[in-house]
Amino acid sequence: MKYGYTVSVAQAADPVAINIVDVAGNLQLTQKGFEAFKAKYPNLVSNITFTNAPAPQLPGKIKAMQVAGRSDIDLVVTGTDALAAGIQQGLWEKLLPDQSKGRRSPACSTSTRPVRARCRTSRRVTGSK
Repeated sequence: MKYGYTVSVAQAADPVAINIVDVAGNLQLTQKGFEAFKAKYPNLVSNITFTNAPAPQLPGKIKAMQVAGRSDIDLVVTGTDALAAGIQQGLWEKLLPDQSKGRRSPACSTSTRPVRARCRTSRRVTGSK
Protein backbone atom coordinates (compact mmCIF):
# COMPACT_ATOMS: atom_id res chain seq x y z
CA MET A 1 0.00 0.00 0.00
CA LYS A 2 2.64 2.47 -1.13
CA TYR A 3 0.31 5.38 -1.98
CA GLY A 4 -2.31 4.94 0.74
CA TYR A 5 -4.91 3.00 -1.25
CA THR A 6 -5.51 -0.54 -2.35
CA VAL A 7 -6.69 -1.80 -5.71
CA SER A 8 -9.21 -4.60 -5.97
CA VAL A 9 -10.05 -6.14 -9.33
CA ALA A 10 -13.62 -7.02 -10.25
CA GLN A 11 -13.88 -10.78 -10.28
CA ALA A 12 -14.64 -12.27 -13.70
CA ALA A 13 -16.66 -15.47 -13.97
CA ASP A 14 -13.77 -17.21 -15.74
CA PRO A 15 -10.16 -16.20 -16.29
CA VAL A 16 -9.65 -14.33 -19.55
CA ALA A 17 -7.08 -14.71 -22.30
CA ILE A 18 -5.31 -11.45 -23.15
CA ASN A 19 -3.80 -10.70 -26.56
CA ILE A 20 -1.05 -8.09 -26.44
CA VAL A 21 0.42 -6.50 -29.57
CA ASP A 22 3.73 -4.68 -29.30
CA VAL A 23 4.61 -2.20 -32.04
CA ALA A 24 7.28 -0.30 -30.11
CA GLY A 25 9.66 -3.01 -28.87
CA ASN A 26 8.52 -2.33 -25.31
CA LEU A 27 7.84 -5.97 -24.43
CA GLN A 28 11.56 -6.40 -23.83
CA LEU A 29 10.96 -4.32 -20.71
CA THR A 30 7.37 -5.21 -19.77
CA GLN A 31 6.72 -8.84 -20.75
CA LYS A 32 8.03 -10.23 -17.45
CA GLY A 33 5.62 -7.92 -15.59
CA PHE A 34 2.64 -9.20 -17.59
CA GLU A 35 3.74 -12.80 -16.98
CA ALA A 36 4.18 -12.12 -13.25
CA PHE A 37 0.64 -10.74 -13.08
CA LYS A 38 -0.70 -13.87 -14.80
CA ALA A 39 1.22 -16.09 -12.37
CA LYS A 40 -0.02 -14.13 -9.35
CA TYR A 41 -3.66 -14.01 -10.52
CA PRO A 42 -4.47 -17.24 -12.39
CA ASN A 43 -8.10 -16.74 -11.39
CA LEU A 44 -8.16 -13.59 -13.58
CA VAL A 45 -5.87 -14.41 -16.51
CA SER A 46 -5.80 -17.80 -18.22
CA ASN A 47 -3.32 -16.99 -20.98
CA ILE A 48 -1.38 -14.07 -22.43
CA THR A 49 -0.40 -14.07 -26.09
CA PHE A 50 2.36 -11.69 -27.15
CA THR A 51 2.81 -10.64 -30.77
CA ASN A 52 4.87 -8.02 -32.56
CA ALA A 53 3.65 -5.94 -35.47
CA PRO A 54 4.98 -3.02 -37.50
CA ALA A 55 3.61 0.29 -36.20
CA PRO A 56 2.51 1.61 -39.61
CA GLN A 57 0.16 -1.37 -40.10
CA LEU A 58 -1.52 -1.24 -36.69
CA PRO A 59 -4.02 1.64 -37.20
CA GLY A 60 -5.36 0.07 -40.42
CA LYS A 61 -5.69 -3.32 -38.76
CA ILE A 62 -7.56 -1.91 -35.77
CA LYS A 63 -9.82 0.21 -38.01
CA ALA A 64 -10.75 -2.95 -39.96
CA MET A 65 -11.56 -4.76 -36.71
CA GLN A 66 -13.77 -1.87 -35.57
CA VAL A 67 -15.66 -1.89 -38.87
CA ALA A 68 -16.13 -5.68 -38.53
CA GLY A 69 -17.32 -5.26 -34.93
CA ARG A 70 -14.71 -7.59 -33.46
CA SER A 71 -11.25 -7.42 -31.98
CA ASP A 72 -8.41 -9.90 -31.64
CA ILE A 73 -6.36 -7.34 -29.72
CA ASP A 74 -6.87 -6.53 -26.04
CA LEU A 75 -3.85 -4.35 -25.37
CA VAL A 76 -1.51 -2.39 -27.61
CA VAL A 77 1.96 -1.41 -26.45
CA THR A 78 2.92 1.44 -28.76
CA GLY A 79 5.12 4.42 -29.28
CA THR A 80 4.14 7.87 -30.46
CA ASP A 81 3.87 6.95 -34.15
CA ALA A 82 1.00 4.44 -33.91
CA LEU A 83 -0.50 6.38 -31.00
CA ALA A 84 -0.68 9.58 -33.05
CA ALA A 85 -2.08 7.78 -36.10
CA GLY A 86 -4.72 6.08 -33.93
CA ILE A 87 -5.72 9.35 -32.27
CA GLN A 88 -6.05 11.00 -35.69
CA GLN A 89 -8.32 8.17 -36.88
CA GLY A 90 -10.37 8.04 -33.67
CA LEU A 91 -9.23 4.51 -32.79
CA TRP A 92 -8.38 4.99 -29.13
CA GLU A 93 -10.57 5.63 -26.13
CA LYS A 94 -9.03 7.97 -23.60
CA LEU A 95 -8.87 6.31 -20.19
CA LEU A 96 -7.34 9.00 -18.01
CA PRO A 97 -8.70 11.28 -16.83
CA ASP A 98 -11.99 10.58 -18.69
CA GLN A 99 -12.50 7.08 -17.24
CA SER A 100 -11.02 7.74 -13.81
CA LYS A 101 -14.43 8.58 -12.24
CA GLY A 102 -12.93 11.32 -10.11
CA ARG A 103 -10.13 9.16 -8.73
CA ARG A 104 -6.58 10.47 -8.85
CA SER A 105 -3.68 8.09 -9.10
CA PRO A 106 0.01 8.84 -8.71
CA ALA A 107 0.41 8.39 -12.49
CA CYS A 108 -1.97 11.27 -13.23
CA SER A 109 -1.29 13.61 -10.34
CA THR A 110 0.68 16.14 -12.37
CA SER A 111 -0.15 18.22 -15.42
CA THR A 112 2.23 16.15 -17.57
CA ARG A 113 0.19 12.96 -17.51
CA PRO A 114 1.20 9.90 -19.50
CA VAL A 115 -1.17 9.08 -22.33
CA ARG A 116 -3.22 6.00 -21.54
CA ALA A 117 -5.65 4.69 -24.09
CA ARG A 118 -7.23 1.47 -25.24
CA CYS A 119 -8.63 0.25 -28.50
CA ARG A 120 -12.34 1.10 -28.66
CA THR A 121 -13.19 -2.51 -29.57
CA SER A 122 -11.40 -4.18 -26.65
CA ARG A 123 -13.00 -5.39 -23.45
CA ARG A 124 -12.43 -3.46 -20.23
CA VAL A 125 -11.20 -4.86 -16.93
CA THR A 126 -12.27 -2.55 -14.11
CA GLY A 127 -11.06 -2.12 -10.58
CA SER A 128 -11.69 0.10 -7.61
CA LYS A 129 -9.35 2.05 -5.38
